[in-house]
Amino acid sequence: WGGQARVLLATLERKPVAYYLVLFFKDRMLCQFAGTHSDHYKTYPSEFLFWCGIEQACGRNLKAFDFGRSRSESGTADFKRKMRFVEEPLEYEYYSSASESPVSQPQAGAGARRYAMDMWKRLPLWCTRLLGPNLIRYLA
Repeated sequence: WGGQARVLLATLERKPVAYYLVLFFKDRMLCQFAGTHSDHYKTYPSEFLFWCGIEQACGRNLKAFDFGRSRSESGTADFKRKMRFVEEPLEYEYYSSASESPVSQPQAGAGARRYAMDMWKRLPLWCTRLLGPNLIRYLA
């Protein structure tokens, strides 16, 4: 991919603790995937890498640093709010084979999503490990 992708990696005592996979497209830098080891949340490596990404975007004279989409009631959305990102709700549409015009896809209610998340947290670990990989394909 040459200069079209980069992995930003934060290390502590030579061990990786957080990463961002960023992609470059036209005049934008897009944060595609990110992760932080849970033992290191309090050292804020994600925030550090975020600013490193902004620095690289500025160094390349890019016009935008796109942090991507996230569900409104998620840890990623909380991170973006903390970093003072501006939220922009997105409308989703799809084309049905029964009609030529796009059909709006309203987002699921926040109350139902919160209830499902609370229920998931109460499940035993063995159950979440069994169900999680099968459910994620329907939720992503």
